[in-house]
Amino acid sequence: MGDRAWLVALLLGGCVFPSDSPTGIEFSWALFEVEPSDGDDGRRVLTCAAQGVDTVAVQIDDIDDPERAGRFRFACDDGYQTASDLARSSSAAFLELDPGEYDVALFSDAPEQPLEPLAVRTVDVLERAVTLELWEFTLAPVNWTLALKSEGACTEVAFSLFYADPQGSLGAIDFDEDGTPEPVLYRETLVSDRGLGVAGQGSACAEIHGTHRFVSLDRGRYRLEIAVDGAQCAIEVDLGASVTTPIDLAALPCGD
Repeated sequence: MGDRAWLVALLLGGCVFPSDSPTGIEFSWALFEVEPSDGDDGRRVLTCAAQGVDTVAVQIDDIDDPERAGRFRFACDDGYQTASDLARSSSAAFLELDPGEYDVALFSDAPEQPLEPLAVRTVDVLERAVTLELWEFTLAPVNWTLALKSEGACTEVAFSLFYADPQGSLGAIDFDEDGTPEPVLYRETLVSDRGLGVAGQGSACAEIHGTHRFVSLDRGRYRLEIAVDGAQCAIEVDLGASVTTPIDLAALPCGD
């Protein structure tokens, strides 16, 4: 028996819905940036792939009958909808349920990883109608440390942190006249614990030697552009977890 058939049988006790008026929950979700430095209006919608969310597990518990409970899994992209998507089409993440109240918990379900909580709420499933539930997810952030070797290496340096793949990471982007995605700076006002910015601000090399800690950043792949006394360099930073990136400004670690 497939997952959907199993859950329906478990929750409904074998009841058959009228074909012309199914009831249940239509799940629509989006993932949002969590880092707060640019304000709430600066929080962009992220894709499932950018955040490493492949599968969303839905735990359903019938409030009136605790024995009726089950767990169902959707591909994250099945329920993912930007505001534009929501206006045009229905979500593919749907569960048929009897009218009534249900406790609903959603988790990110990754192979060989513990379930990561995404959201919890009580849902009142309507009679003779599909109940649309909108969810906004933010995943636990990560910390990033820049370990800079700069004493005597240069005069001035500037760092700029961009999304490495804006088209694959963000729900909405701009394109140039050739159809190429425009670069997307991660944050305008983000600074480290020592005041180092990553939006192209110039800093004296002698003053930034050592470690700089950035807290509560969004997971994902980024491109760190470094300008040292007119020389340009770009490296990729993968923030799938909290990491330290060492950089010797006298020997820039540029790739091709």
